[in-house]
Amino acid sequence: MKRHLFLEGDMRLGKSQIIRQALLPYGEMSGGFFVQRIYVGDRYQAFTLNSLEDKEKYVLEKHVQSISEVEPFLYCTGNRWKVQKEIFIKTGLCALKRAKAEGKKIILMDEIGGVELAFPEFTNLLMKVLDGYISCLGVLKTSRNAGKMDQKLGNQKGCFEREEVLEKIKKHPKVELLLVKEENLQETLFKVNSFVRGCMNAGGKSMVRGADR
Repeated sequence: MKRHLFLEGDMRLGKSQIIRQALLPYGEMSGGFFVQRIYVGDRYQAFTLNSLEDKEKYVLEKHVQSISEVEPFLYCTGNRWKVQKEIFIKTGLCALKRAKAEGKKIILMDEIGGVELAFPEFTNLLMKVLDGYISCLGVLKTSRNAGKMDQKLGNQKGCFEREEVLEKIKKHPKVELLLVKEENLQETLFKVNSFVRGCMNAGGKSMVRGADR
C-alpha cells in the first residue's frame, strides 16, 4: 500500500464524488483543498478552490446568481476563460500548509494538473508534501482534459512545466495512480474507501501495513 493515491480518468465519471463519499465521515482528520464547479443558471461559468474545513462546506457544485458572489480562480467571461493565479496560490498554499501543521491524516488535492503546476511556489510545496509522511488523496487532471482547458484559455501550445510536474507526480515512489473508467467505478470506490480507512487507522508516521513500497 503506497502512501498517496491519485485518481485519473475522463471528466464527469464521478472521481471527485467517490473521494468525497469516502472522506465525509472523517472531516476533522482531513485537510487540503477541493475544486467547486460554479453554475450561473444551468451553465457552469467558474471554478473556485476551497479549503477542506468542514463537511458542511464540502460540496462539489454551487449555484449562484452571479460570479461576483464567489472568488473564482478560473472563470468564463463572454466566450473566453480567464485564470486568476493569485487566488489559487493563496488558497492552495494555505490549505496545504494548514493540513501539514495540524497533522491531518489525509491531505486532499482535488484536483491538480492544470495551470497551477506552472507556478513554482505551488509545485515546490506540493513535492515536499509528497515526500512527507502525511498521506495524500486526490485527482490528477489528464493531459487530454488539461489540453481542453488550454484551448479555452487560448494557450494553444500547452504548458511544458505542467507536463513535467505531472510526470514527477506519477513517477513518485510513494504515489499510486489509479486509472478510473466506467467499468471499474465500483472497484475504484472500494479501493478509495479502503485507502481512507487505512490512513485513518494508521498510527504515528507510518501506514497500516507499515511501509511505502
